[in-house]
Amino acid sequence: MIPLLTLLSADIVWIGSMGDLAFQSTENMEKVIGEMIEPNPETLFFLETKNPATYNRFIDDLPENVIVSTTIETNRPCDVTDASAPLKRFLDFMLCLTILGGDRSFCLMPLGF
Repeated sequence: MIPLLTLLSADIVWIGSMGDLAFQSTENMEKVIGEMIEPNPETLFFLETKNPATYNRFIDDLPENVIVSTTIETNRPCDVTDASAPLKRFLDFMLCLTILGGDRSFCLMPLGF
């Protein structure tokens, strides 16, 4: 396990890199924001989820040193997963981009969307 002080001296910290923020409670995310992200404004924090509607639970609490991201694997609906339809995820993420504005978000759109 990497010590917290070493982790926070990094230029970029990817929160939940091997998981999905959608499975974290709002309380846990508020704790991460308040105890890890806000006290370290010199560190850039990268948040990732396959369900961008997740950000709605805490988007107003995100400080300037956060970049939000989402993964949308396809532009075709499919019935092999419980995930929201790709178009819904895309629209949810575009709403996040509108709310956050500026350079705090990243959107890579595949061809055919």
